[in-house]
Amino acid sequence: ITALLGSNGAGKTTLLRLMSGIRKPLSGKVKIYGTKALLPQNPMALFTEISVEEELAAVVMDGANASVQRLDKAERIDKVEKMLVRTGLDKVRKRHPYDLSGGQQQKLAFAKILLYEPDIVFLDEPTKGLDPFFCRELGEWLKELKNEGKTIVIVSHDVEFCAVYADMCGLI
Repeated sequence: ITALLGSNGAGKTTLLRLMSGIRKPLSGKVKIYGTKALLPQNPMALFTEISVEEELAAVVMDGANASVQRLDKAERIDKVEKMLVRTGLDKVRKRHPYDLSGGQQQKLAFAKILLYEPDIVFLDEPTKGLDPFFCRELGEWLKELKNEGKTIVIVSHDVEFCAVYADMCGLI
């Protein structure tokens, strides 16, 4: 888990977009090995469905994720249900993603990108809008992902969170 910290306008998000492949460098190359997913600063950028439940179901039902393709329908539904419960979004499953609080939108976007089971997870301000309880839960979840062999890169202003959960911090 690597955290990138710095003041506004220092280039943290730009660097994250370069690493994730969303932006291309003007010169040189960025090589990333493995599948990747990005949680943007604005989680609403990821929402395309009319309910929380459908946002997550769309990931596991569309077959874009190779590891999910081998699951039957019941297993896919179970995967969505477990993610809803883990994030606490099971209570708002029928609500439109735009009608959620900022913290709930952050949880939904994080859950959605994790269902793709990426090798590398890029997180841009992941603790923004989250209550302290879920921040701790998020940190523990990131540790679990790291222990599963995932690479995690965080861009944040949350120095305390990064000090506790990142293995390495860089200042830009």
